[in-house]
Amino acid sequence: SEPLVAVNQTAAAFFRAQLAGPAGARCRAYLDERAITDAAIDRHGLGFAPGGGEVLVRHLRAGGASLEDAVTAGLLGRRTDGHLYDRFRDRLMFPITDLAGRVIAFGGRILPGTPVTGDPPPKYLNSPESPIFKKGQTLYGLGLARDAIRARERVVVVEGYLDVIAVAQAGLGEVVAPLGTALTVDQLRVVKRFTE
Repeated sequence: SEPLVAVNQTAAAFFRAQLAGPAGARCRAYLDERAITDAAIDRHGLGFAPGGGEVLVRHLRAGGASLEDAVTAGLLGRRTDGHLYDRFRDRLMFPITDLAGRVIAFGGRILPGTPVTGDPPPKYLNSPESPIFKKGQTLYGLGLARDAIRARERVVVVEGYLDVIAVAQAGLGEVVAPLGTALTVDQLRVVKRFTE
């Protein structure tokens, strides 16, 4: 599992740098529109996956990262001809962490106004399940929220990534979100370790 975590951590750092750089201007404007502060961006490790060209493929290759691990982790896809491509493009990136704060997956939100050719892309794209990421057992924000959950003896469950960030920013640190559609029994079991 460590190599998969390592490639995810490398990608997370790359996405953070992209958000801070010239490529991230539109994404920063969107976050500003949503009133997400710089402190919240830092705290949640938000980033930006640029579109156009296989920028992550090139970055990982240049850094000597295992592209096979990046495929297993769901960062890259492979076409039938063997060609590797970035799975996340033109998206605001939310790293999904485990309780130890290690990046185990990503969620990506398409930016409003992204040009579309063909079928519209899904608004949200999550990493596929992998040896380190089981969607039904993971809650977004739990690593950051667990101390507040213990202290306040409750958990606030909201729908999505941006909801978690906005609620936490407003001062309720005990906030998490399920990944995708439904809250699962397994997710409730995980939370029950911290509060009744």
